[in-house]
Amino acid sequence: QLANDKGLAWRTEISPALPRVWGDRTRLQQVTLNLVSNAVKFTSRGEVKLSIYMEGNHVIIAVRDTGLGIPMDEQAWIFNEFRQSERTTARGYGGLGLGLAICKRLVELHNGEIGVQSSGEEDAGSTFHIRLPILENPEALPASAQPILQQNVLILAEDHFSSRPVQEGLQQAGFTVEVYVVNETSNWFSRLLTAPPGAVVLDNRIAARYGWELLRVLKGNPHTEEIPVLFYSLKQEEDTGTMLAIDYLSKPVGSTELLKILSRQGWNTSAQGQSKTVLIADDEPGFLEMYAEMIQRHSPDYCVLKAHNGREALEMLHKTHVDLVLLDLMMPEIDGFGVLAQMRERESTRDTAVVVLTSKTITEADMTRLSHGVATVMSKGLYDVKEMLSHIEIALARNKKLGTDSQRLVRKAMAHIHEHYTQELTRAGLARHVNASDGHLARCFRQETGITPMAYLNRYRVNQAKMILTTSDQSITAVAMAVGFSDNNYFSRVFRQEVGCSPLAYRRAHRV
Repeated sequence: QLANDKGLAWRTEISPALPRVWGDRTRLQQVTLNLVSNAVKFTSRGEVKLSIYMEGNHVIIAVRDTGLGIPMDEQAWIFNEFRQSERTTARGYGGLGLGLAICKRLVELHNGEIGVQSSGEEDAGSTFHIRLPILENPEALPASAQPILQQNVLILAEDHFSSRPVQEGLQQAGFTVEVYVVNETSNWFSRLLTAPPGAVVLDNRIAARYGWELLRVLKGNPHTEEIPVLFYSLKQEEDTGTMLAIDYLSKPVGSTELLKILSRQGWNTSAQGQSKTVLIADDEPGFLEMYAEMIQRHSPDYCVLKAHNGREALEMLHKTHVDLVLLDLMMPEIDGFGVLAQMRERESTRDTAVVVLTSKTITEADMTRLSHGVATVMSKGLYDVKEMLSHIEIALARNKKLGTDSQRLVRKAMAHIHEHYTQELTRAGLARHVNASDGHLARCFRQETGITPMAYLNRYRVNQAKMILTTSDQSITAVAMAVGFSDNNYFSRVFRQEVGCSPLAYRRAHRV
């Protein structure tokens, strides 16, 4: 259909009785479609051909076009992330963006190879090919599975130092956190998409460079569209920070996509008597009426406000409490980012949920403007660091894919134990720290770990003691005191229960 819409001939040549390959069907379809889409995009006349055939112990998928062709020097880096061809951009085609880098990563995860062949001559066309090893034992083929979102929060930052307060704050709140330093982590974008995290948190400097492209790619993929994306800015020396959590939709928006967005806000659109107020700001009257009708058809109890530009949107926000804003970014008078900036200036609208709307076709100039807009909105510190971390924690806690409330409660208690195990800790004190009753914390711990909080504390202290015993000459009493035991006899008894021998016997057997 893509080729027909552009007046190109579409040909296929697929060998019969092809052997099976092991892989994720959805991801391989995604890669092939991306190659076909690129072929159509860069071909103004002629044809696009898809071929699938056997070659030795491999299945070959080839996409050939009669389009622009690829110079030899570009072929050397065409699969690199964030590398754009000045030649294709100058001719109005735009770039290949992240597509080929992601394709390369996905193919390599299937133990395959991807490459390109082109003479390098202008308008001589090109062929992209994928080589996938055949499945040697088809009978042992396991059931296919969709990629599983992890329960971790991924922080993208320029350096470890700037991300440490956010990392430590989220870990103390009970989240599992991983940090990618973008300049040190090769193929970070491909790795992110092939092993999706439960949430992504971006440092403002990374957001200004890659944030909008990241948001667009994640929200455009059905396997990753549920992943929350948060931007943050932190100035430790001034004790100020800010946080921006926005969702994203490409226009035109269908009712299914719109209902998913409302669901991600934790709203039950089918519930009776649930009163919510939604503000739609869009300068295109057709879209404005269509979105309002969609929401009211599915949720008659919702109040829908309509603004034709940014100025009207701000006037309505000033007069009325709004639960959610659907905000077109490209509007006259005051654009979407102007609205966002002014919303964040006022305490009453600072934390209002926002879903931004953009056209499906975004030019390079639009992308630059959008990235600059995010950076501008994030430039002013609205909170102190503790408040900012609290806002990030609250935003992430809405996402049940990051673990259940019970899991986060237990991880939060564990983080407190890991940081304060040398001090006197009680069950009641732990419960107060995580804002739970003694009994509830104990039940959650047993459910998640099979032991009580105090048993976990003793086990952690014993593990720290084992390390000290084998690497130092401290007395047994001194070791007990160093890991938080005030009674040497009690320490020895707990150690024997956990390890099966006395501390002294353990030292003799394991001394380095």
